[in-house]
Amino acid sequence: MTNGLNNFKFRIKTTCTFTQVKNQLFSYNDYTISYAQIASGENLILAFHGFGMDRFAFEDFHSLLEPHQKLVSVDLFSHGNSEPRDFNGLSKTEWKGMLLAFLTHLGHERFSMMAYSLGGKVVLETVNLFPEKVESLLLFSPDGFKRNRFYEFLSLSALGRWTYRGVIRKPQAFLNFADRLTKYNVLSLRLNKFVHYHVGDKTRREQVYDAHRVYRHFLPDLNALQRGLEKHEISITFIFGEHDRVIHHSLAQRFMERLSNKSLATLHLLNKGHLILEASTASFIKENNLWFK
Repeated sequence: MTNGLNNFKFRIKTTCTFTQVKNQLFSYNDYTISYAQIASGENLILAFHGFGMDRFAFEDFHSLLEPHQKLVSVDLFSHGNSEPRDFNGLSKTEWKGMLLAFLTHLGHERFSMMAYSLGGKVVLETVNLFPEKVESLLLFSPDGFKRNRFYEFLSLSALGRWTYRGVIRKPQAFLNFADRLTKYNVLSLRLNKFVHYHVGDKTRREQVYDAHRVYRHFLPDLNALQRGLEKHEISITFIFGEHDRVIHHSLAQRFMERLSNKSLATLHLLNKGHLILEASTASFIKENNLWFK
């Protein structure tokens, strides 16, 4: 099946004024966090990008910064220049200790966070680890609000890891299977394009595998998240593409229904798909006063 696939391009913006900022490295045990810092205000905003991106992903949003704010955009592990000790899974205990040390390094105790897609899972786990330190959240099509049993099988089980290593070596059988699912309307054409993009190239196949192994223990407890948000009155703003077939906005809606304090969360839909880290989204945030206070 090739109709429509050859013309598909997964656009990731990586050239930006962020590149004029010196890349900084923070080491913790055998881990290295690579990050870029914009401004030096007293209110810290940590940013976590999506899969296949890097610390430059939020370039279009740095103009929203107020004088009292500081933006620190982090390379996820297996992305950019951040390096894990190994790819066998970052534990929550390790992440908590690492992030506390990173906050001390930055000179902050409290912080806000924004994230896109895969980065959302990191943010949700971070909130669960120490909600008392978190002020507010801005999440773009975040992962983490639904357990993906298929990804958990690939990353948590020995059989799953063995299976995906086979896909890395010989991907065509997997791609043919995805095409058959699309032919019989089991898998949408958009998601099939997404699969072809990530599995059709060996480097991206390996990155998918590494990223899911690194964060395989990040399975956010939504009950704990609800309790933490409400106890500490952490506001959460969701922004989704209305036509997103990768992470649907109904996941955010269902979570919002669980909240006793409905004023803590808002959901905004844009006339876009999954790719929403764009200048027009930054303009929407500014026009609707959705940026961090």
